[in-house]
Amino acid sequence: MKRASFAVLVVFLGGCVNQLGSGEERLSHDRSEMRVSPAELQDWARDGSWIVSPRLEAPEGVSRVGALIVLDAAGPLPALEARSLDDGVPQGDWRPLAATWSEEDHHVAVVDLADVGDGAQIRMAAVAATAIAHFRWTATVPETTEDALDDRGVAREALRSELSDLGVVTRAEWGARATRCSSRDTSKTRMAIHHTVSGATDPERELRGIQRYHMDSRGWCDVGYHFLVGQDGRVYEGRPLELLGAHVGGANTGNVGIAFIGCFDESGCGSLSGSRTPNDASLDAAAALIGRLAEVYGIDIDASAIKGHGEHAGQSTSCPGAHLAAKLDSLRARAASAGSTPPPAPAPAPTPEPEPTPEPTTMEAETPAPAPMQRVEVTITSEPSGAEVFVGDRSYG
Repeated sequence: MKRASFAVLVVFLGGCVNQLGSGEERLSHDRSEMRVSPAELQDWARDGSWIVSPRLEAPEGVSRVGALIVLDAAGPLPALEARSLDDGVPQGDWRPLAATWSEEDHHVAVVDLADVGDGAQIRMAAVAATAIAHFRWTATVPETTEDALDDRGVAREALRSELSDLGVVTRAEWGARATRCSSRDTSKTRMAIHHTVSGATDPERELRGIQRYHMDSRGWCDVGYHFLVGQDGRVYEGRPLELLGAHVGGANTGNVGIAFIGCFDESGCGSLSGSRTPNDASLDAAAALIGRLAEVYGIDIDASAIKGHGEHAGQSTSCPGAHLAAKLDSLRARAASAGSTPPPAPAPAPTPEPEPTPEPTTMEAETPAPAPMQRVEVTITSEPSGAEVFVGDRSYG
């Protein structure tokens, strides 16, 4: 396979993730991804009953193509096929993608290609294009081989006790797949803010889809972020906090990845559900989390330690989206006031008032008057003589 130099197509990595999940900081090169809106699908080249994507560059090579598809209503995975390219020349036949995860209108699908190339194309059945709400796909050499085990919610360590009062939804509660990560990174010095470029109305389902996409399409060991924040005002546990994240290429060491579930950009959100502006419930939840993490790890709450993904050196991304980026100053200010003071404990349930003891009731019983005394005389007659003998008397009362 040729390896001549060529211009690299810069794409924004979907879900604000662009680093491999192995725990090796040197594995910080971008993995190519393309996000496609329903309108952009109409510009794909027509080839019979298919529409064909533009070439997606994969400078580190491609042997797997994966996709995350969101339909505008519940339905089956549309027909998708992919092929690799080398210097623009197709390598092998089109191969169908197979679903690895589906929930209602959300699907993750992958295919392993026979020939490694430096780019890829994907095609979709033209009749399915009008049903697409959002489509993103990636061309990579997967980082790991697929693990047949699929235990749910398993983490190597429990959530830190200092975070317990924040009401974090654990991996087991949202139905996480078991992590395969092993690279530890226990000393945290900074935080990165992202958005997931996904829908927002069902955070748990979105999170399950994001994790599947990261693990199945890219071959990562887990979802890339440590925490995710929903527009429902809840914080969700992502990759276990003691492990190295995969969310800012070349800058993951000591970096806590916090992603807002939703799409908060000027464009590229397609028909994804939810507002394009993060609401106060999510900002308050994220601020409480940031404040507490800053307290636990001794991190300064300022623009040098807590910044958006695109503010990190060497990053070419619009993440965390223009509308969330505009809230970062406010988010840091909220975090500074929220961190050291735990939320007030809920008010105790009111103690019911005891029922009054009834006053004792005095019952006066009427004692009947004694019966009058009666005098009884007893006479015994002796037979046969007939003599009477007086014995005495007795009174009855």
